[in-house]
Amino acid sequence: MPLLARIQQGSATLGIWNVEETAQELRKLLTSPLSYDAELSRYKLPKRKIEYLAARVLLKSLLGEEIFVHYTATGKPYIQEGGFLSISHSGAYVAVIIHPSAAVGIDIESYSDKVDTLFPKFMSTEECKPIADYPLIEKRWHYLLHWSSKETLYKLLSTQGIDFRKDFFIPPFERKESGSFSFVYTRTEEHYEVQYLCHKDFVCTWCIASL
Repeated sequence: MPLLARIQQGSATLGIWNVEETAQELRKLLTSPLSYDAELSRYKLPKRKIEYLAARVLLKSLLGEEIFVHYTATGKPYIQEGGFLSISHSGAYVAVIIHPSAAVGIDIESYSDKVDTLFPKFMSTEECKPIADYPLIEKRWHYLLHWSSKETLYKLLSTQGIDFRKDFFIPPFERKESGSFSFVYTRTEEHYEVQYLCHKDFVCTWCIASL
């Protein structure tokens, strides 16, 4: 399970792993008497079991200890002992971010040409105009970053009924291999700074709420 990235941003810790193990191999890496098996029994698909275990192995790697992840009624993960947590899976990758006192969000999306037809569902006409003349490959990276960052903000805000095209707006930005761009939650006109990483297999975005 290679650690692709470990990033410390202030008090936040972020990690991205490439999952190569089976569910059985991952389970052996978790040795504390937490109720993993009871939770695993809720998942029927092997893929979901691997995602569940991989996130907890990654958390153990980042924190140096195993912690139990709780979920709200809406499915948002949190740490009972205090602190904020966000988890994302895509393909063979898992990403997590944790912060002791600020809300966080993270999302990882696999690189795929499927996004070429999906972008109208999450990007407004105004967001599409600045990249209209870009080569297709560069457009795809922007599509993925828009999609991923809106998923990230959705997780951070934990507000139901958000319309990705109307309630979120991303001003034009120059894409690099890694960096940040501004983000506007139009319901409140609040501005956020989204960090990102472009990998050949995925894009990963994350955001930390201001205290």
